[in-house]
Amino acid sequence: MNKLKEKTWLSGIFLLLILTSCSKEEFFDKELYQKMIYIVSGQYNVDAEEFSFDEKESVRNISFSSSGSEDIDQDVVIDIKPDDMLLPIYNKANFDQDEQKFAKILDPAYYKLGSNQVILKKGEPNVSLPVYMRESQMEKLSPDSIYFIPLQISNVSHYSVNEKKKNVLFRVQTSNRYAQTKKKTFYSLKGYKIDTLGKTVNNVLMTSTSKQMLPLNRDEVRIYIGNTNLTVPTVPNIKRNALVLKINENNSVNIRAYEESEAGLMVEQLARPADEPDFVYLNTYVPTKDKERFLLYYRYKTYDTVSKQWSRWFYMKEDLRRLE
Repeated sequence: MNKLKEKTWLSGIFLLLILTSCSKEEFFDKELYQKMIYIVSGQYNVDAEEFSFDEKESVRNISFSSSGSEDIDQDVVIDIKPDDMLLPIYNKANFDQDEQKFAKILDPAYYKLGSNQVILKKGEPNVSLPVYMRESQMEKLSPDSIYFIPLQISNVSHYSVNEKKKNVLFRVQTSNRYAQTKKKTFYSLKGYKIDTLGKTVNNVLMTSTSKQMLPLNRDEVRIYIGNTNLTVPTVPNIKRNALVLKINENNSVNIRAYEESEAGLMVEQLARPADEPDFVYLNTYVPTKDKERFLLYYRYKTYDTVSKQWSRWFYMKEDLRRLE
């Protein structure tokens, strides 16, 4: 009798194992999560891409995908239209009432979408919508503004849409060989600031800081004068303290004010002093990888809006070295 009970008990355990194994196979054969179509993005539904001035026409992509443990089993047509919901939320969350800092919608005249519809193919994990920008269009963008292309999914042919990820703020950022905006570019500054009274040197100060460099077009970048770092970078402050470096094909550098003198800044590029044969600040760009740097020599003066007077000239010798 005991042997019969033991055989019955073992048979039951064996049958249970078989049923459990079958249940597991059936479980993993089924979809674990609901299939939903969405736009790939990060915090605040932002997706940032960098467009290069070194390309005549840059192409970057917005990605669409589907959730679920398995790929979709049929093609899905995804219709796209402009979004008007996300930007106010983004501006409120990041800048509250400071409207001067608000991000802007990029004018559609500055870019081209590949289509207003994409097809997520059966068995494919994602599909991309190309965004085209020409160099001439990128040059019109201010390096001090945030630009978005706001889009949303308006309709899908199959499945449902993830409502939390149905729209995107596609941020347009720029780069050239010398600087980029997606990851801020800084150069260390070592040099001299020479304070003058007429033709007499009043004081020589060693300067050391880091300076952010911003791309303006294929061969121009913007920095601040001397060791200036603006705590409140308003448009008037920027114009009164910024200069432009133009890098020529032979790596010589031309220096000018970001805005003309009415903005409150005058800048003059200077030649090598005749009595200094070993002078190194030759207004040049050194492109070697381990010594990527600028050697600059210029003078500047600023306009005081209170006293209504121009300052005296300050002479700058700068050695700028790129920081990674």
